[in-house]
Amino acid sequence: MTDYIDFLIFTSPILIVPLILYFWNNLRFKARSIIRLIFYSNPLAQLSSNKFFSNFIPGLCGFYFLCLDVWGDDWDLIKNHKETHELIFSLLMIGAAIVIFFRSMSDYFEEESEKKKTSFSEFFTMITAKIVSEKLKRFKQSATTISKNGDTFKSITKPRDQINIILGEIDNLLYNVFDVKKSGVCTTIMRKDPKTENWHYIFNTNNSWKHTKASTLIDNRSTASESLHRGESIFHASKEESSKKGLYYLSDRDKRTGDGSVFCYPAVITNPDYSDEFVISIVTYGKRLCRPHDEVLEDAIDEILTNLCSRIELELTLFSIYDWKFEFHTAKSRGAA
Repeated sequence: MTDYIDFLIFTSPILIVPLILYFWNNLRFKARSIIRLIFYSNPLAQLSSNKFFSNFIPGLCGFYFLCLDVWGDDWDLIKNHKETHELIFSLLMIGAAIVIFFRSMSDYFEEESEKKKTSFSEFFTMITAKIVSEKLKRFKQSATTISKNGDTFKSITKPRDQINIILGEIDNLLYNVFDVKKSGVCTTIMRKDPKTENWHYIFNTNNSWKHTKASTLIDNRSTASESLHRGESIFHASKEESSKKGLYYLSDRDKRTGDGSVFCYPAVITNPDYSDEFVISIVTYGKRLCRPHDEVLEDAIDEILTNLCSRIELELTLFSIYDWKFEFHTAKSRGAA
């Protein structure tokens, strides 16, 4: 019996610590969401932190106090109804304190979001300049080797190289601005094969990972399938929250690494023979890009990632045209022969 008790004493920290960490992580996440909802996001907090009310209520309280102090003993309206005025002044004081508190909380949350938004925007500008610079450099190098009898489009169009550069820069953006680990982010591009109509990955920043099959994501309720269905980009700050609503397909890696964020962007290019469908997915593991319900930062992230993905869509359009002209029709010609 003693040995059994000693064993329990020895092993209990090993069992208890992971449980405490797990519940602490979940409670911390929920606590932050609740605090933000109570002090910033709900309609009452929004009204209280409104610039008009945050200036008017404390100002009215000060003016009312001045009237009571200066003319309290002279005006019958005041001196004959002291209890009423005490109640009114007390209510104004409480209202002013509430308004000032909510305004301070609002400033705190907005300042925090604005700092990240500014950092994100600055890095986005750097990425855009680098992408354009790389393409310009490649075009200038190709210009020196163009043959008048050759196919200029084929010689200068390298969409795969350009897409790989952009995907790498997106990952760098997440490393530098959001402190996401290199093992905690993956950007992929899925494509529907024009011949077989099967979905598969054509670009992947983590080739060594075992990914959920592209067809599984498209056939089930996932952010990728929802994005393709809507025809617009979708950003979810919390994959776990989205999964509970049936808007994200949790993979084994998601379950192992913890919560993160997901962004999906659909691209459809119509060629003379078929429509080329793609879905760009940016997923983080173990770290969210922002808190859920932080509308300012969520909108900023969605806008900037959408702008980056529209740049990828341009390259995917070239990729699709290139594939249609030199692969699809070449195979078609061989089949006819």
